[in-house]
Amino acid sequence: MKNEVIISKLSESENISIENFKQYIKYFENYIKSEIKKYDDRSGLEDFKMNKKDYKILYQLYNETGNSPYKIQIILLYMYSFYKLDGIDFDKKFFPLKLFIKFIKNNNNIHSLILKLITEN
Repeated sequence: MKNEVIISKLSESENISIENFKQYIKYFENYIKSEIKKYDDRSGLEDFKMNKKDYKILYQLYNETGNSPYKIQIILLYMYSFYKLDGIDFDKKFFPLKLFIKFIKNNNNIHSLILKLITEN
């Protein structure tokens, strides 16, 4: 599925114009870019722009998760914190993506464990 089709479908689902949706993505990317500038060591932080694969992931996550206010923003934050800015690269020469995904799939409780650990007092 092409980015334009994904953007159109997500815009329709969110009841916003395509232009507003694109503006929001651009704003989010610029926000991430400005935050990256605060670090001296920026290695692993170069992947702040949404690419074709990212839009597909956003669309899939959007369709397979429950309703929530600010749903797209939450999913974007999750995507960026999960793989976009942590040096995880889809290039197999640099990151064993298949092993990573297999581990996550076989240990699907990892997300609930992390949430529990970071929210404990």
